Amino acid sequence: MVTQPVVVEGTLTVNVPQDRAWSFLKHPASLSACIPGVSNITARQDGTFRATVEVAISVLKAQFDMQVRIAEEQPLSCLVAEMSGSDAKTGTLLKTRNRVDLTPKNSGQTRIAFRIDAVLSGKLAALGGGMAVKLHSRRMARAFAATLKQNMEAREG
Repeated sequence: MVTQPVVVEGTLTVNVPQDRAWSFLKHPASLSACIPGVSNITARQDGTFRATVEVAISVLKAQFDMQVRIAEEQPLSCLVAEMSGSDAKTGTLLKTRNRVDLTPKNSGQTRIAFRIDAVLSGKLAALGGGMAVKLHSRRMARAFAATLKQNMEAREG
């Protein structure tokens, strides 16, 4: 089975104070609305979440049933979530560790840095020798950052 590690990092500055940015990120519905392909977020009694993640790379489409758990939390400054799941149709497995760091800036702004460490195994990982996955991941990260900024600032305004 082909395995493809992918690391995506980004930073952005939002015109929102750190405490409000943190509140936005801690709200599953707000945050999931910013992540391309994510739907059906449901909280479970054990504190974890389930989510559906749809991905289309080249001619292959996958729908992952993901388990999400908060692995680390430092209120107002750091949130780490781990996700794992599979797509039955393609036999592809996806595991991620997602870290978001918030730093206050002048004038009520917040710098948000994110890092996604993902491992994809199966048919999707093999596309284009892995290059298709890396390119798609970068596009998703740019879309996430732009939507996060827009949604966070719209809520503030």
